[in-house]
Amino acid sequence: MAVEGGSGAGLKPAPDAKMLGEMLRAHAEFAANRPGGIRVSLKLRDLSGIRLPRRALAGADFTGASLRNADLMNADLSGAILFGADLRGANLDGARLVRTDLRGARLAGARIRYADLSGVGLRAFPLRHQLPPLLRHQRPLTQIHPRQIGVAYPRAREPRPTQIGPHQPRA
Repeated sequence: MAVEGGSGAGLKPAPDAKMLGEMLRAHAEFAANRPGGIRVSLKLRDLSGIRLPRRALAGADFTGASLRNADLMNADLSGAILFGADLRGANLDGARLVRTDLRGARLAGARIRYADLSGVGLRAFPLRHQLPPLLRHQRPLTQIHPRQIGVAYPRAREPRPTQIGPHQPRA
């Protein structure tokens, strides 16, 4: 479902600055579970070059949108839907992409350094040709340490024993 050709092919224009500001304020209320909040839906919109650094966009719907050369640095896109979105040349450095749906997204030339990609949906994703050069490797991604590609994962805590069993020594 990725948008073929140049940006804007068959897409609706971006909302004007005032409308977008209102939509993002309502989405911030939604993300904070406050009354009056509404999930922002920018499906099939041409948002090329948009600047949304450090924005709380968790759960936003950007299905099929063109976000070419967008600045989403340090944005929280946790649980966002970027299915079929065009993110070519986008800056996602430091973005929080936990459980984000990136199926069919176009990421060629995107910057994704130090992003949290925990639980990202990449099914049916043409990895070899779509990933930015920094993320392309000969080895499967499961054999690459996250620090090699600048991905930050939350630190795992040591599990605490809740009870002393017969196989555990007493302290």
